[in-house]
Amino acid sequence: MTKRLGVVTCTLLACMAVTNVGRADPSAAEIENARKLFKQAETDEAAQKWDIALGELRRASAIKMTAGLRFHIALCENNLHQIAAALADFTAADLLARAEQNTEVQEAVREPRADLDARVPKVKLTLPPDVKNVEVRVDATVVNDPSEDLRLEVGAHTIEARADGRGAFSKKITTQERDVV
Repeated sequence: MTKRLGVVTCTLLACMAVTNVGRADPSAAEIENARKLFKQAETDEAAQKWDIALGELRRASAIKMTAGLRFHIALCENNLHQIAAALADFTAADLLARAEQNTEVQEAVREPRADLDARVPKVKLTLPPDVKNVEVRVDATVVNDPSEDLRLEVGAHTIEARADGRGAFSKKITTQERDVV
């Protein structure tokens, strides 16, 4: 894993100079700031200060998101036991890496992504076929597509649903790793 992190680090620094996702090109000063934030995050990762590193990585990614940054964000989340967030960010890192043609990050995400895919709890919602204009919320956040499996963090959650002509629905669940509910 350490060798992979080194490759991802070198790739990340190279990509920060050429990759742009969703915003105007950052200035040279902003890129330099992102590099400094990444270097500090790397030091904090080595010291297992995952929460501090995560904050630095998020600030760097606000300047310029790269596959390598997304990989390191996911790595921190995984070490903070935010496994659903880590899975989503390893997946996003893989997609960015494909767009950047960054094979090092694609390889680096493969194993942790597969591990998390098996561990992250899955919740399947079953709606009556005649339900119209349904709105589903999990922990007060609207679910975009309730027909897809939800990937939730381990812990307690509240699922609520409202639909035309139906009474409100609410259910509390608690998920554990590897649960399929």
